[in-house]
Amino acid sequence: MISIITHKLAGQDHDLKFSTRAQARVERKFDASITLVLAGIGSRYGVDALAEIIAASMNEGAGGSVQIVYDAMDEMKGEEAKDLVAKLVMSAFPEDDGDPEGDPAKK
Repeated sequence: MISIITHKLAGQDHDLKFSTRAQARVERKFDASITLVLAGIGSRYGVDALAEIIAASMNEGAGGSVQIVYDAMDEMKGEEAKDLVAKLVMSAFPEDDGDPEGDPAKK
C-alpha cells in the first residue's frame, strides 16, 4: 500500500501520494517509463521532473497544479524538493523488509 505524506507547499498542507495515477501522469508528461524518469533525475531530467512528480502526487495522488509546486520550490531550502521526491518514491516502492517468507528467491 502506498502511504500518504503530508507536506507544506506554498503555505498549505497537502496530502501527497505517489499513486499509480500519479506515476502514469509523469510517464505521459515525459514520454518515458517511471523507472527511466526517476533514474534520469539530475542528469536527463531536472527541476521540471521534480515539480511534476510532486504535482502528480497532490490530492492523495489525484494530481494538482504544477504552478503551486514551482512556487513552493522557490521557497524550499537546498535539496528539499529532491528529498520530498525521494520520500514519495520510497512510499510507493518500499524497500524489502528482509523477510524471506514472501520472496521465494530468498528461501
